Amino acid sequence: APAHAAVTISGNTIDAAGNYVDGYISVYKYSDLDGDGTIEQFEYDFEPGVSTRGGAFDLALEDGNYKLQFYPSSGTDEYLSEFYRDKADRDSADFITVAGAAQVLPAWTIDAVPTVTGTVATTDGRPVRNADVDAYAADDGALLASDSTDASGAFRIGAQEAVKLRFSGYDPVTNKALATEFYSDKADLATADGVVPGASVGTVTLAPGGSISGRVTSDAAGVPLHRVEVCAESSCDFTNADGVYTIEGVTTGAHEVLFTDPIDEFLPEYFNNVAIGEFGEPVSDPIVVNVGPGAAVTGIDAGLATKSKPALTGVDLSGVVRDQLGGIGVGYDVVAYDTPANPLDRKEVARTISN
Repeated sequence: APAHAAVTISGNTIDAAGNYVDGYISVYKYSDLDGDGTIEQFEYDFEPGVSTRGGAFDLALEDGNYKLQFYPSSGTDEYLSEFYRDKADRDSADFITVAGAAQVLPAWTIDAVPTVTGTVATTDGRPVRNADVDAYAADDGALLASDSTDASGAFRIGAQEAVKLRFSGYDPVTNKALATEFYSDKADLATADGVVPGASVGTVTLAPGGSISGRVTSDAAGVPLHRVEVCAESSCDFTNADGVYTIEGVTTGAHEVLFTDPIDEFLPEYFNNVAIGEFGEPVSDPIVVNVGPGAAVTGIDAGLATKSKPALTGVDLSGVVRDQLGGIGVGYDVVAYDTPANPLDRKEVARTISN
């Protein structure tokens, strides 16, 4: 054969059980810099790589010294990337010397990624599907990986170092938020227990979500305010005729509670008495409301200040909105339009909300 003709270097990638592993092989060709026949000083060039579909690969290589790197198939986190043969980095990888003859390399065993496994369930034992499981580095709190539970509540997260796990989800029957918690039954990342790679945490039970409740009145007269919206982030409730609200399904942790009046008669504010600035942000840091796993936090009250409005102009039009049972209709939009000859040309001239 010609001196520089390529020959075939074949091999297989398998797992510890002997099953074939799909992936991709990158090839590095090394050159001897000092010319003494030893590879003490060298540089490398990239050569065309190949896929290991079905766990087999064939490389067409000319004479020379090479190192190989395996990458798992795109979209899988089951296997580690490594160098031939079973080496962690390129410097320690084994050389493959090609000298005019085809070779069949020994089977290359690819290491699986260590995992942390477990299941998530409600307090009455029902599996929680699509619960979020986040893994943070135990040493510095960096987010490393995430997974969603399957229909049986099971999860599996690749972990090459000790991690702390955070769980959150919704009750599969009521669809209300369950209490967020860290492993094991901890309220925050700092106090969470670390889990080593390869461990199973068993069944993690999530309690029903917490709640925040209180009463909203007018600041001046102390009259209960009906239909005020109270929100702890994305969870909200409206006050009833007695000014009372209860936000259910509140996730574990610290929350800023916001009070707003959709009827626009009272100024919005954050708990506790923190006004809203010109651009919708609190003028100072609101006092946060801490909710433990499944805890009911009460007494988060507010007294809203009356909103000043410009004097009315034009003709006053007033009335009362009721529902079909005769009850007072609170929070309904009432819009006045003009009456052009062509109804398609009508325009809104005034708007209010029933108080």
